[in-house]
Amino acid sequence: MKNSTVRILKLLLPFIWLLAVVLFVSYKLITEYNELESWKIICLSVGGTLILSMLLAFVGLNIFFKKKGTS
Repeated sequence: MKNSTVRILKLLLPFIWLLAVVLFVSYKLITEYNELESWKIICLSVGGTLILSMLLAFVGLNIFFKKKGTS
């Protein structure tokens, strides 16, 4: 039971970090750029964070599969 809970938490950790980054970027954009409309801020923060996470996932999976193929 404990092992499965830890495994689930490890799988959810990147998504929790992603949500935290989206919230942080939204907060910073809302507080620093008052002339932007709220829907633009949400689109900018979510879109930018998703692009960054896709890039990191691509690099991470590329490294993982290269190591897996050489061993």
